[in-house]
Amino acid sequence: APVCIDELDEPIQPCRSLCEQVRGSCSPVMSAFGFPWPDMLECNRFPEDNDLCIPPADSNEHLTVPKEEPRVCEACKDNAENDNEIVESYCKNDFALKIKVKEISYINGDTKIIPETKSKTIYKLNGVTETRSEEHT
Repeated sequence: APVCIDELDEPIQPCRSLCEQVRGSCSPVMSAFGFPWPDMLECNRFPEDNDLCIPPADSNEHLTVPKEEPRVCEACKDNAENDNEIVESYCKNDFALKIKVKEISYINGDTKIIPETKSKTIYKLNGVTETRSEEHT
């Protein structure tokens, strides 16, 4: 929050580097939940570090948190299946997805996979219906 001092007419804003540090930490989490970084917090609107502003805390003051190892479900583990094993596995399930992966992120140990929306195929067991969604530009 901006700091207010009686002798100044306006609040002291955070430094641009503080904004960038916060954005770097928060933006991926916000994005994972479908929220963009707010325009009102665009870091370019804050003063450079050499101006009167609130800088980031010393890196020595931060506690180092060990990086959490992401949990990977059995179906997602890379077990180097060959084509026959994939077909056999498909036949044991009601449907299968074929997608191009746009992004993989890890939040609180869970894996979030964001597919490319331009190309996906859904194979259904009943009649092996193929649904292909592709946009050509």
